[in-house]
Amino acid sequence: MARADELSRGLVPYLRHALGAPALDLDGALEPLGGGFDTEIHAFRLQVAPPGFAGPLVLRLLRPHHDPARVTREQATQNALAAQGYPAPCVVLASLDPAPLGAAFLIMERAPGVPLLSRVVGMAGVLVDTQARLHALDPGPLRGTLPGLDDYLDALGRRVEAASLGGLAPLLAWLRARRPPPGDVVVCHGDFHPQNVMVDGAGVAVPGPRRWLAAAAQRLLAARYLAGYRRRRPVDPTRLAYYEVAAALRALVRGGEVRRGAPGALPPSALDRSPYAERLLARAARITGLEPSLP
Repeated sequence: MARADELSRGLVPYLRHALGAPALDLDGALEPLGGGFDTEIHAFRLQVAPPGFAGPLVLRLLRPHHDPARVTREQATQNALAAQGYPAPCVVLASLDPAPLGAAFLIMERAPGVPLLSRVVGMAGVLVDTQARLHALDPGPLRGTLPGLDDYLDALGRRVEAASLGGLAPLLAWLRARRPPPGDVVVCHGDFHPQNVMVDGAGVAVPGPRRWLAAAAQRLLAARYLAGYRRRRPVDPTRLAYYEVAAALRALVRGGEVRRGAPGALPPSALDRSPYAERLLARAARITGLEPSLP
């Protein structure tokens, strides 16, 4: 509880001032929801809160090494998607100020339900429908808000150089040399997998270890997903391979930063201790004909 108490001491005074609600307080303690590679996540509720802050909320605190402006981009993105009827939780507040909590943060509505990974039946169909709907949205409201491919590659290049990950530089050069011609612009999730899709609790719960399920079923799930997506939208195999390498490089850079102990890198996770990085290296090598490596 020490971490939750520490955050509460910064969060409550900030919200009282920012929302003009001097009587506002937490309704119970912050509830840690774990966190990803980029954020620390807590659930909470408020009492004596103004409209928009009265329901279940989530605090997402950026890891300190991230660009604080990321929270305003996420706010613009999620709210623009929600405005088009997509089931994205609205961001009700975003702060670039690191003073209250130690890093930039945002507060968003808490999506009901459980992660899709807790279901077995129909998982591929839910993934297809969720992503196809996202790709069909109008990206116009987000033009100029989200980074483009060149920004993405430039950011990875800076991280490769900063962490001395020369074994990944050939992949970066390959991506820059083979940048696909402009095509239809769509909004992409960036980290789309069953643990990041929430569904209601009507599905079949999976008892026991889920790691076994992921290892045993991931190829079948991927095949079913791709087949279902192709029935909804065309897929260019050359572009798909290119963006596979682009996504793999981001994950490999993060893994390399962990191995190097780069500033801001998290301690090794279970994923870092698994063969995941080696599989990504092998997949990128098959697509590109290169021999990328990690320290």
